[in-house]
Amino acid sequence: MGSNELKMPQHLINRMCSPADISFLARSDIMQLLKDAQKWSLSAQDAVKMDRLFVLIEEHLGYKLFRAIEQTKINLSAAATDRFSFRHPGIDVEEEIVGADFKAASHDLVARIVQTLDQTIADAGIQAKDVDIVCCTGGTAKLPALNHELIRRFGVEKLSQHRHFHAVVHGLAERAQTLL
Repeated sequence: MGSNELKMPQHLINRMCSPADISFLARSDIMQLLKDAQKWSLSAQDAVKMDRLFVLIEEHLGYKLFRAIEQTKINLSAAATDRFSFRHPGIDVEEEIVGADFKAASHDLVARIVQTLDQTIADAGIQAKDVDIVCCTGGTAKLPALNHELIRRFGVEKLSQHRHFHAVVHGLAERAQTLL
């Protein structure tokens, strides 16, 4: 007998992981797909997780959730552990986050950013020493592993820190404009 386990479509997972796109899940066709998926849940625990997702979507809590995630990331930039907490009726998440686990989880992201950076420099036909200033913005730029790679390539004197924690909000505003 084969497995009847269903997987969430990757494009929906990507939307769930994006502060700019999570509201997309409120579309009636997507909500119906999610409600159907809940009916096919393999366990009561899976159904509860889906209920939490519905609360998140229907009560437009995406920004609030991502702000709590961002705060935990900020705290982990300077601490070995932090407690992630997100409380709302129907959603109660409390989790101790270990910096080493966060670093491991963000490793692939940092590697992709560094690879793209290196490719961009190569495509421009220059070397890192030819770059005069590196503008760091967004919370991801505060990741110690990424910061280390930027310093290694460009030197600390070329890094310029800019509005780290306003970049997400600015990006959301730009994304909203494209949807109007």
